[in-house]
Amino acid sequence: MKFESRYITVNEAKLYAELGGSGETIILLPGFTLDHRMFNYQKPLGDKYNLVMVDPRGFGYSSEIKKGEVYSHSEDISAVMNELGIEQAIVLGVSMGGKMAIDFAIDNKDRVKALIVASSGLGGTIYSSKLKRMVGMVLAKGRENGADGMKNAWLGQ
Repeated sequence: MKFESRYITVNEAKLYAELGGSGETIILLPGFTLDHRMFNYQKPLGDKYNLVMVDPRGFGYSSEIKKGEVYSHSEDISAVMNELGIEQAIVLGVSMGGKMAIDFAIDNKDRVKALIVASSGLGGTIYSSKLKRMVGMVLAKGRENGADGMKNAWLGQ
């Protein structure tokens, strides 16, 4: 099965997506420090489903998040669906992607046929200062060394 790479412009950001398959659409949203490649083993599902694997802002091949930039992952997902002509989809997210999926479903319930989340947090959660520092350090390593830097910082390597 062949997958197509695509950039979708949302305001000034470019969001990367890999698309492939046919049938009902599944939007796949990766976890923190990861990108669309975490779903490579799901590509055989393209025999039955239209898969849209998205890199959120600041991850993978999508645009970096600019300091002070105001954006919404929910609005980004909606814009991706609009650009691709998708009215409704199954939305699947892991970890941070699960939080994005939940937020999208709350904001756009008519566009979500089914919601699948794994290991997800919820919007509005108040995180400890220790976790905030750790996430800040991981993001800084990502800006310095890309995705591998983020992954290594997150895993303590």
